[in-house]
Amino acid sequence: MMKWIFAIFLITLCCVQTAFAQFNLEIVGTALPEIRTSFKKANQSQVVFHQGHWWGIFRPVADSNWHLYKFVDDAWQDQLSIPIAKDDQPDAFMDNTHNKMYVIFSTSNKVVRISISENSSSLDSGFPVLLDMTTLSNDPASIARANNGDLFVSYAQGGSLRILHSVDDGLSWTPNIAIKQASSALTDLVAFKSGGQDFMSVFVGQGSGEKKFRFYKLGDGDDPTNSANWSEETLPTSLVSDDHVNIIKDFDQNLYAAMKLGNSVNNAKFLLMKRTFSGSWSVFNVVSTQTGNTTRPSLTIDETNNFLYFFATVGAIIQYAKLDKDNLRDIANDDWQPIIKNSSDSFNNASISYQSLGAGNPITVVAENDTKGEAWYNALDVPYTANSDLLISEVNSSDGSSGTASFIELFNLSRNTLTLSDFSVKYYDNGATSPSTTKTLSGSLAPLDYVVIANDAAAFQSAYGFAADFTVTGFKLDGGEDAVLLFENGTDVDGFNNGADGKVSWSAGQDFQRTNFPNDGENIFFAYLNSGTSSAGTPGGVNDFPILKSDRSLTAIGNRGETFANLPALIDLQPAYPNPFNPQTKIRFELRQGAPVRVNVFNVAGQLVQELHNGFLANGRYELTWTGTDNNGAPAASGLYILSVQTPSARESQRLILVR
Repeated sequence: MMKWIFAIFLITLCCVQTAFAQFNLEIVGTALPEIRTSFKKANQSQVVFHQGHWWGIFRPVADSNWHLYKFVDDAWQDQLSIPIAKDDQPDAFMDNTHNKMYVIFSTSNKVVRISISENSSSLDSGFPVLLDMTTLSNDPASIARANNGDLFVSYAQGGSLRILHSVDDGLSWTPNIAIKQASSALTDLVAFKSGGQDFMSVFVGQGSGEKKFRFYKLGDGDDPTNSANWSEETLPTSLVSDDHVNIIKDFDQNLYAAMKLGNSVNNAKFLLMKRTFSGSWSVFNVVSTQTGNTTRPSLTIDETNNFLYFFATVGAIIQYAKLDKDNLRDIANDDWQPIIKNSSDSFNNASISYQSLGAGNPITVVAENDTKGEAWYNALDVPYTANSDLLISEVNSSDGSSGTASFIELFNLSRNTLTLSDFSVKYYDNGATSPSTTKTLSGSLAPLDYVVIANDAAAFQSAYGFAADFTVTGFKLDGGEDAVLLFENGTDVDGFNNGADGKVSWSAGQDFQRTNFPNDGENIFFAYLNSGTSSAGTPGGVNDFPILKSDRSLTAIGNRGETFANLPALIDLQPAYPNPFNPQTKIRFELRQGAPVRVNVFNVAGQLVQELHNGFLANGRYELTWTGTDNNGAPAASGLYILSVQTPSARESQRLILVR
């Protein structure tokens, strides 16, 4: 867990080329002076993750219109102007399967649909679409897509919970329909599966009237205009609600809800609830004793490491608490850690993605600096440890140029030569629980090299100009709920389409290239960049996924003449001085490219002694001071310690000797 020890060292985020920068952890995050302060309530996601990048719906200072931004090369880059010019309250939903973003603008009463690809984005024809809504200024609407493809918008107004429904991908909508009673309230939507059935659900937090939290669900295919079809589940709390709620799901179809209490109870300002995929609810208190504004709770999930992150305005800055999502507990005041802060400035209205995320990309947070009238952002590092040095880097069902050239590509992401007989690949046809075909590999695999398993050897040779390493006709790659699992010495270490609550149906003719690295790869539209391009296929191309993509200018030549992104030497760690030392030593390093950075001191047993930094840093030179204390401020004993400076794709270390 991140510990910000303000007395130990100062960090500034400005970097110079001729001298080491000092950093000040009274400053956490980065200002976006070109972006207006336009972030609103907890049910609003203005940042989403797609195809290996963060995307944001922001309103620039230089233009009255809203714009789509993409985070590239350590900067938010303007991609598209959206013809909506009001000071609005957008909520974005990303359909990763179809590369579509849907955004509801509650003040303008409009929905837009944006097509997004790796290299371009465009507003779809016929959009914006005007909705049958009254302008919402305090409790904005939420938008989500059901598992059957229908779109829903929810909001509360005039004493009623209201929804709008679209069956044609947002081009036309029903009039607003009052389905339940609700006083002034905030609502949030999430689609999920439970007991083998798909549902759309609405979570409600009422700020007036009965002031209760409520949860309603609708089965996919049921008429959403019939209020009787929206069934209510009893929640495990009767505490007074406020109108700040957020609800999300994980890959296993468990739901997690954050809500603000109308009245603090024993210093509990919020509640955290979990609904298991089987339908049981549990509740946990979220405590803060810090002075200053405490509001706006929201959640996100790190699926790789199984953590739930609870974000909120706490003590007038943006903070978070990290929990094991399978062993939830009450959140105490000491659990809170700052993610956006600037000395004594007041912050509010953090926006977090509703999506379940995986390691290899930091969690991005945007918020308002109310004191300075600025937008700010920060990125929280999500570390990971790979289950294996071998991974599934591509599943190609696009069939190449000759019709049957589908293949699976496996990549050695390590600097070690692998013995392939330790590995086997199992193919599960159309949702089967037992493999239809198993291939045990053979031979060896050099560092940063790959092997290809083809469905048809002759077709692959014709399409790509060299022979596949293995041929397995049972690896059909013809869509449906087909899945692939990679095993090392009998242990499942990676996969394609192996979600715990049923497999996703996908269409043949697509190329799935690994762009994100959850350890099990279960969600194919999150872990892979999917393309319907018939010529897509990268034997002989760059293997582009997070552990390697920090510096694409560094390449290595494989034995077939193809290029690979190499493991970059991004960190230049200079000798600490003095060393040996008493009472303190200076740590100097240079980052050649901006990245999330963790700077830790360990003892010789590998135990963490002091976390000096955990967060995003721009490229440049930095200097830290370790005062020979542990995370609690207690003096460390004399002896040998290990300094580690690590990014998601590089790590450097050196020995430190403390002499008392």
